[in-house]
Amino acid sequence: MPEIKIKVVHIHTDYKFVYNTSSFFEGSYYDNQIVIIQNNEPYYGKFKDKAILFTTKKRDIKKLINICKNSDLVVLYDLNPIKVRIVLSLPKEIKIAWRFFGYELYQRRKDIFVSEKSIQFNTKPRKIYKQQILSLVKQIYRLARFSLQPKSLFFKAIARINYMLVLSTEEYKLLNIYWPDLPEFIQLPHRYFDESLTPPSLGIKMKHEKPVIVIGNSRSWYNNHIDLIEMIDRMPYKQNYQFIFLFNYGPEGYYARVVRERVKGKPYYKLIDEFIPPEEFEVFYQKISALVINGYRQMAGANIFMAMEKGVKVYLNDKNVFMQWLKNEGLTVFSINDFEKDLQGGNIQFDMETARKSIEQLKAFSKRYTKEDFQNELYHKLTNSMK
Repeated sequence: MPEIKIKVVHIHTDYKFVYNTSSFFEGSYYDNQIVIIQNNEPYYGKFKDKAILFTTKKRDIKKLINICKNSDLVVLYDLNPIKVRIVLSLPKEIKIAWRFFGYELYQRRKDIFVSEKSIQFNTKPRKIYKQQILSLVKQIYRLARFSLQPKSLFFKAIARINYMLVLSTEEYKLLNIYWPDLPEFIQLPHRYFDESLTPPSLGIKMKHEKPVIVIGNSRSWYNNHIDLIEMIDRMPYKQNYQFIFLFNYGPEGYYARVVRERVKGKPYYKLIDEFIPPEEFEVFYQKISALVINGYRQMAGANIFMAMEKGVKVYLNDKNVFMQWLKNEGLTVFSINDFEKDLQGGNIQFDMETARKSIEQLKAFSKRYTKEDFQNELYHKLTNSMK
């Protein structure tokens, strides 16, 4: 047993990632308390009985801040405005870790992390002026409320945070090019893959009349769907495939409408709008031949790893640091240029030997930096700072 057990408060606002607390911190080093700040739809997930549930009301946030003041470490799962407020309310002796999601910084450099076509079709022209006015009104309100502009508050919070929990060194180094004053880096553990894992029978994939290819992970413009649609539409053999767009969450704005219009009436495209439960999602990927994520930024990590686990061929954009990281870790991934060539050549699916090799790579990857490694690293940093 460790000499000191670290008392940790975990603050969530996105219900999809509440499981991260147990995935990363469950063990003998940490005494964990999950806190969920609920949105308009109350949280009914599996951690409901273990978590303290709050609303966004001022009195609830005040109670939460008091809970945080009695902890050793506060872990924030993303850095939205309400968490910025919490950060700036905590005394210096409380250590703070930010589990980086991506959007918090990537959205500030759309010129680098989104394609030109996505930017072109993100906002309906006649609505731009109205949105600018609304944005200005919101900024004036925040200025009056907090005595600082939102951007200033955000970066003031970053300066207060002690640790930044990021998937890879490669991503942290990239972020540091554009934001050089980030908190100290700690790598998140590699995704766990059990030793008993074997690739599913390729016969499941071959039951379909045509190979099934999944495009993107959501309606988000970071997927750069339109670039892929234009590429696929140029292909002479596109009718030989079924392209499925995961369109069941994300903003339903002008960009999403353009994507819907671009695929409408083309039989080789299909949009999935309805929610897929997690247990069905695993079965879904067993039937897929390829997954294509055309993002320029780190995104869709859970989808990518699940696809690889199910023997799916994964294609990522060369600009995506996630691709660089996976390749550096010895995993088999392919580029968007490879995708175009493989569509033409009919080489869109793994053979059994390559699928088996990919699974072995995942197992080796899993062992290289485990949950225990992550916990040890963070624990030593925290206990050393307490001396």
